[in-house]
Amino acid sequence: PAFAQSPCKPEPRAACEKASMRGARLANLDLTGANFAGANLQAARASGAKLVNANLQGTDFDGADLSKADFSGADLRNANLAGAELAGAKWDGANLSGAMFPAGRGPYGDALSRRCADGSVGACN
Repeated sequence: PAFAQSPCKPEPRAACEKASMRGARLANLDLTGANFAGANLQAARASGAKLVNANLQGTDFDGADLSKADFSGADLRNANLAGAELAGAKWDGANLSGAMFPAGRGPYGDALSRRCADGSVGACN
């Protein structure tokens, strides 16, 4: 069972704060406005999920498939996305402050802007 460790019911505006949902099957679900703050969603299968305006502060998505998920307007402050698959995800208006992405990559898979030794900003050599 995908939610054996959690009483959380995955639906719009769900209250799943700090839920343990490792490996949850959330693909293509509408989770608009849901609260997953501080939840463990490691290895979750959430491709195509609609997480519009969701509270995902501090959520751990390590190893999750978030490809084509819609995070428009979501709060992802301090979320761990470092080991997640993010291809085709939408981030319009999302708060990504402090979020951790795959090494040296941003939400779109591009090189993160950073200050190089020569003082320039961008992908350093």
